[in-house]
Amino acid sequence: GEHDAGFPNGVPESCFQRLCSVLQHSCSAGQLAPISGGWRTTRDLCYASQLRMTLDAQGGREVIHKRLLQRVDMSGHAAPGPAGALGSSPSCRMRFSWKAEEKVGEPSPAELGALEGVRQKERISFAYKMWRFDLSIVRGAPCNDERLIDAAIANAPPSYEVEMEFVPSACAIRDTPASYLAHSMLLKA
Repeated sequence: GEHDAGFPNGVPESCFQRLCSVLQHSCSAGQLAPISGGWRTTRDLCYASQLRMTLDAQGGREVIHKRLLQRVDMSGHAAPGPAGALGSSPSCRMRFSWKAEEKVGEPSPAELGALEGVRQKERISFAYKMWRFDLSIVRGAPCNDERLIDAAIANAPPSYEVEMEFVPSACAIRDTPASYLAHSMLLKA
């Protein structure tokens, strides 16, 4: 992804690979559930209308309107840890984003507007209670010509992205005490 006001998207590749290994091990041990059975590839076409068309390898297609409601970027410094340990980097950055997604039917070319960019994602996902963990290798680039999409992706450097998403539909949220939800959302180092 792009950088926002000096706050980069993504994590270093070595941290991404280590986290992926830890999550896969936890999945093998039965502590996490895999989602969709492993790595999957999707391609997002981003249009001037703020619509995004996602295409999967099996020919599936979904168009959504994704709106950013709020974003908070936090930076701080981690306590020193053993060299190379997870969380031992000199600075920690975390982004909280609240987004609304609305599925859109089959928009006409006029409703889509001009193509502005493309993102190809290789993603593996895991679930734990009400949490979804997505690890994605993303290659994104501006592109305004559908004939040049493959070249744009091939020339784009990879970004290693880690997302943790709260999925209220994954639990019986109405029957869950607020204190349990609040405790479950605590991020601990």
